[in-house]
Amino acid sequence: MPLDTCISLLGKAKDVVVIIMKHLEQLELSDSIVKRLQENLGYMKLTIEKIEPYLRKDSDTAEIARFLTHLQNANKLCEDIVKRHVIVKFVKAPAILNNLYHIETELQSAKSRLHLYITSSHLTMFCDTAYFQNMKLTKLESLIENNKAGLVIVANKAVKPPSPPLGFTIQESKDMLTLSWNPSEGKVVEYEVCYNANSAQVGNFTEIKLGPPRVLPGNVYSMKVRGINEGGAGEWSEEKVGQFRKPLPQKPSISNLLLRSTMASVTINIPEKICQTESPVTYVEVGYTSATSMSWSEHKFVITKKLNDSHTFTVRNLQPNTKYTFRVKTINDEGWSESSDHQEGCTLELPPKPSKPKLPIMEKATSTEVELIAKMPSKKTSPIVAWNLFSYTGNIDKDYEVDETNFTCNSHNLAVKGLDPYKWYIFHLRAKNENGWSEASVFVVHIAEPPVPKYVYVSQQNTQSELKIIWNAPDSSLFLHYQITKRRRKGRYTETPIKVPGNKLNAIFKNLNQNTHYCFKLRTCIGPFTSEWSEEIEGKTRIHKAFKAALSPAVWAFGTVTAPIIVPLSAGILGGQKGGKAAGTAGTIGGAVGGTLGGVAVGTVGAPLMGATLAHYFVHGEDGPPTDDEETIIIPC
Repeated sequence: MPLDTCISLLGKAKDVVVIIMKHLEQLELSDSIVKRLQENLGYMKLTIEKIEPYLRKDSDTAEIARFLTHLQNANKLCEDIVKRHVIVKFVKAPAILNNLYHIETELQSAKSRLHLYITSSHLTMFCDTAYFQNMKLTKLESLIENNKAGLVIVANKAVKPPSPPLGFTIQESKDMLTLSWNPSEGKVVEYEVCYNANSAQVGNFTEIKLGPPRVLPGNVYSMKVRGINEGGAGEWSEEKVGQFRKPLPQKPSISNLLLRSTMASVTINIPEKICQTESPVTYVEVGYTSATSMSWSEHKFVITKKLNDSHTFTVRNLQPNTKYTFRVKTINDEGWSESSDHQEGCTLELPPKPSKPKLPIMEKATSTEVELIAKMPSKKTSPIVAWNLFSYTGNIDKDYEVDETNFTCNSHNLAVKGLDPYKWYIFHLRAKNENGWSEASVFVVHIAEPPVPKYVYVSQQNTQSELKIIWNAPDSSLFLHYQITKRRRKGRYTETPIKVPGNKLNAIFKNLNQNTHYCFKLRTCIGPFTSEWSEEIEGKTRIHKAFKAALSPAVWAFGTVTAPIIVPLSAGILGGQKGGKAAGTAGTIGGAVGGTLGGVAVGTVGAPLMGATLAHYFVHGEDGPPTDDEETIIIPC
């Protein structure tokens, strides 16, 4: 029922009025605006209590709902004031007073909505406190009956609407608009302000202050005002235009200052209140000076992260081993903030130039574009601030600046676009730190016709289930990846080649069959292009050690038995050759006889040792030189 709804809304409104009054009591402020707010709240609370018993069943709840909305807005502002007052304990804090003015505007609108409801519901005679006090009970009861019957009591039918207010002005400030006007001629119950098709009843006042959320910073508003009484609304005043100005940024601070030899990274904090309002900081001005300088040098930077209060900016081209003083300012559409506190620091000595870079890795490739990953020349190198790629063949000379957030990264991406797919390029890669450029590393990039890999062979360090393939990159060329295909000696090559990254130069095939011959071929790939296959190479896995160990006694026995025969014979031949060189035929015969006799003795004594040596090599094979498997790709089969 509308009556039940109306009673419920009025009950909620009365509760909100009580809450707002408690908030104002917590502030303990003696300002006159607080007293006015308390008087208005007391009036509305008393009015609600007096009209509740005389509500009609066909009462319109729309105005009461708007009345409650204004009260809830005022309550939110009160809660904000209480929170601020806990932090800033002084009476006339600007933020608190501004909110008090906004609360007054909301309460004036709420009061006007309450009056409109009372007038439309014919409850006017019950709203004046003095009227209640002087009225006799019998007369009051008759008026109540007339009101319930829907009769309208008009005190003066000859009342005319107010004249247009004169002298309407708008005063702009940093965070609100102040509207003022001269009183209208004739009786005025309240004034109504219109701004960009919105309107608000502001009570019988000739000055109001408007701020968020009614009006927003940066917007242009067309405003006018008129008076209202029992005779209706008067004519509008002259229309004026006003704009809510944006406040200047607050004072920033330098939270961190990192100095290198010729650069300084300045991290600043921008107050959160400015970052998240309608007047954000758009630029930061970093200034610096030295003891030998007579003025400040200024660098302006654009703010890219709108809602972040911490930003880092890099100032370059400083002098090494020099003491500097830094300051920062923030800028928005209204102007400059106050300068931050100064902070001092001294730049470092110049580091040595970077060493020659390593060859880059090809990360991506198409027919006209390659993306390379350049790595730091060494871990002890000072931060790399730029890379340079130069090519005579392609008329390419491009610098890649490194952002200060990536100074500590070990690698950086370098993209080269607009390549001719049917040309090959010789690139020179250089790295730059604060002291200058390094020597250049030279490499080649083939697009449409990548060269065939060179010197492909199978390593001697194989096992019964593994084969290691090794190759060289042709002419220091870079590739996106290699492709390897394999087969058994009597089988077919795999249909899908195995991919190996372009910066690797060997691969180990695991889980192969023992004592089996395998054939391999290799080719290079860049984007959609591949080279011809390399020449076929062949490798054989070893026989299983357990099988060799079973035959090792026979090998030992063979070595032990044949040693007395093989060793004297070999020694006699060797002795005969040396004797022949020394003294002709006689020396040859003597050398042979002496070598044979010595060989018999050595061969007989060393026969068991020779047999054991042959058995060991039969089982384990010969140990090869150690290798570095850091760049090895393991390929399970």
